[in-house]
Amino acid sequence: MKDLPTYRVWWAMVARCTDPGRDSYEYYGGRGVRVHPPWAESFDNFVEDMGVRPDMQHTLDRIDPRGDYVPENCRWTTWDVQNNNKTTSRFIEHDGQKLTHTQWSRLLGGGKNLVRDRVVRGWSIHEAVSVRCGQKRKAS
Repeated sequence: MKDLPTYRVWWAMVARCTDPGRDSYEYYGGRGVRVHPPWAESFDNFVEDMGVRPDMQHTLDRIDPRGDYVPENCRWTTWDVQNNNKTTSRFIEHDGQKLTHTQWSRLLGGGKNLVRDRVVRGWSIHEAVSVRCGQKRKAS
């Protein structure tokens, strides 16, 4: 069973929340993130609630990254979705859309740091998220 991708995900989840010797413990168990008790005691209980990992492009994600590993707060999702669902994610709301810097950058046709780099260069948030990659910025 230890070779099953789902088992490895389950084991890593339990370890990062319960083992102070793990490098990632400070970000999970050390911050108070807990594992649903039936999941902590049994891999089978975890699979019964979550099912098996759909494929290697999917990861276990907490919908509320500040919440616990419990059935109502967990899902299998892609790495892109998970990477935009972190406690460190910074969101920009523009024209009724709320996205992370990376999501805005990709939507505009640029690399993941396009919006961040524009802001660092002095662009307003409005300009940074409304000018498509390759378009000229309007003169102020």
